[in-house]
Amino acid sequence: MSILIVYNQWGMVEGEHVLDKERFTLGRKSSNDIFLPHAAVSSEHALIITISNDSFLEDLDSTNGVRVNNLLVKKCVLQDGDEIKIGKYLLKYSYEELPLSANGAKNDSDRLVEPDTVVVKRSALKDMARNELDLATTHRMPDESGSQLLSPAPVCGVKAGIRMLSGPGAGKELGLEKMLTTIGKPGLQVAVITRRSKGYFLTHIEGGNFPLLNGSPVGPHSRELKNRDVIELADIRMEFVLK
Repeated sequence: MSILIVYNQWGMVEGEHVLDKERFTLGRKSSNDIFLPHAAVSSEHALIITISNDSFLEDLDSTNGVRVNNLLVKKCVLQDGDEIKIGKYLLKYSYEELPLSANGAKNDSDRLVEPDTVVVKRSALKDMARNELDLATTHRMPDESGSQLLSPAPVCGVKAGIRMLSGPGAGKELGLEKMLTTIGKPGLQVAVITRRSKGYFLTHIEGGNFPLLNGSPVGPHSRELKNRDVIELADIRMEFVLK
């Protein structure tokens, strides 16, 4: 369970929010899920997306930016104890493991979550996939603006990439060197490839239909990728390759 505690500029607790839904917006407008009424806060300042046990913070192109543990960020993975600074507000992120049920699974609204599996919903992480082919973009750590992706999980030592098999980028290859790489077309179909300690995993993010992996829908859970696996999404076929 993830909790966000909001402190005002005088250090007083203004609210405690359980991140029990997929998207939480933070900003100066009262329509936000977390209302931060201060002139230094943009109307829609930031977004927190919670996918199973993971929460992701994204700056929504705010005027004054977002800091996590005193580092200016654009996107980052939140971890227990992180301190988020938005305007005059300090927000503390807390995460507690869900209790185990009788069968040993975590009790997450009666969903069974396998180890290293991320459960996602279709509307998450909109507008994250864009490059010159409009097919893939990598979250940088740090990126050109100086922003950082904080506290990455350990990653595997093997190198991998995706080779475009169809579409305008056919024959080109994208290296999977970062922890998160989104692929697809915003508004149509988007997935994310995560580099973890045990390998590379494909997760559906956005779109009415699941991407296909070797001709079969990936479903709502993460799928580990194997060498020469074929991914189909957004009318594009691509091949996962280990190097």
